[in-house]
Amino acid sequence: MSWIRQHRFTVLAAIFLVAVLAADLLLERDQSVLSLLVLPPFLVALEWDWRPTAVTAALVVLVTATNLFGYDRVPSTVVALRVAGMVFGSLCAIYVSVERVRRDEVLAQSRAAVAAAQRAIIPDVPERLGHYGFTSLYRSAAQESLVGGDFFKVVRSPWGTRFILGDVEGKGLAAVSMSALVLGCFREWAPRMASVEELVAMLDERVHDYEERSAFVTAVVGSLDDDRSLELANCGHAFPLLFRGADATTLVPEHTTLPLGLGPKPSYDRYELQSGDRLFLYTDGLIETRTPTGGWVALEEIVDGVGVDSAETALAGVAARLVALGVPKDDLAMLLVEVA
Repeated sequence: MSWIRQHRFTVLAAIFLVAVLAADLLLERDQSVLSLLVLPPFLVALEWDWRPTAVTAALVVLVTATNLFGYDRVPSTVVALRVAGMVFGSLCAIYVSVERVRRDEVLAQSRAAVAAAQRAIIPDVPERLGHYGFTSLYRSAAQESLVGGDFFKVVRSPWGTRFILGDVEGKGLAAVSMSALVLGCFREWAPRMASVEELVAMLDERVHDYEERSAFVTAVVGSLDDDRSLELANCGHAFPLLFRGADATTLVPEHTTLPLGLGPKPSYDRYELQSGDRLFLYTDGLIETRTPTGGWVALEEIVDGVGVDSAETALAGVAARLVALGVPKDDLAMLLVEVA
């Protein structure tokens, strides 16, 4: 059955070919429907290269030229015209197969380039830095895209482990360009800035100076010290969750502020972590999901298990629950930090 599903056009071509031949045999010998055999080569061309297409084309031309191996009795002029049309249709089918294979190769190369771009823009986070383990998941809402406006990054600095997770306002190539800009700046400045406050100020200035003056970026910027303390700056982003076992605490900043690019003045909140704690950061794709009836999905239902399942299983479970609710409408980035 899997082969039939994979090659459904070939199966359809075979069924159509047999049906036309059977119909022709059932008609009077001075009547014929062999002209319909121009279709099978086109169906084969949708799945195979020019060789199987040419074999199918040769078969239908042979059947047409021989009047179904002498069964039909139609004028020779009709046969000549029918064969000419069949040959022309067969050549068109072979051209379609060649062009389709060429475009498939171009599409495969484009997808490989996009995958390489994703690895360059959003490389895999390190599995462990110091006392902390990191697990991430990224999913683009566009089916043919691997990158979008959501991003995350983890780097080591002399003052601890720095991380960022954010969401660019808007979609498309402009959002991808902005996320690449922010990540590049974070990668360069996070190991050089002595404080998270300086780092946020530099990122805000860079986003503000971007050519798209109306663009802004919501983000959570944090620093994890070797003594298991966490400093967070939330710039207009969704509130992270701190899991201690199955219990989750929402890390609401002391005061809310604007996103990067709009002059944020965030509070720099500090939290003391314990061994086994998990910090869960996410973008709007997680909390802007609606049920099939149009209602909002409760966040505690989506993140069920994040505090107790293995890190990979936890993030995969969150993504699976979102997919079960319907087609995602927004990009989604998740970063899970686990205290060793």
